[in-house]
Amino acid sequence: MPNLVEIIKQAALEAFKESKPMEIIYGTVEKESPLEIRIDQKRLFTETFLVLSNAVKDFKTRININGVTQECIIYNSLRKNEKVILLRFHDGQKYLVLDRM
Repeated sequence: MPNLVEIIKQAALEAFKESKPMEIIYGTVEKESPLEIRIDQKRLFTETFLVLSNAVKDFKTRININGVTQECIIYNSLRKNEKVILLRFHDGQKYLVLDRM
């Protein structure tokens, strides 16, 4: 017969799994502007639900070439039909677009 500690451990593990603290999902860019990513037939995420990492968006950075510091723009935005990796935040309302596949 399991002891009380084992029962509590099992209950905590099951509760943790049910809370789905993180989920990795894959999607396809349907539209560039405004950004839309399709996960499956029923789920289409718009910009409202997406947080973009620098790996999938245009951003400014400073570089130093031969002692001269300049600001440059990295053009890295997503294009239609690209496959992406997303992470669901704990509350399930937002998804981080990590990178392309």
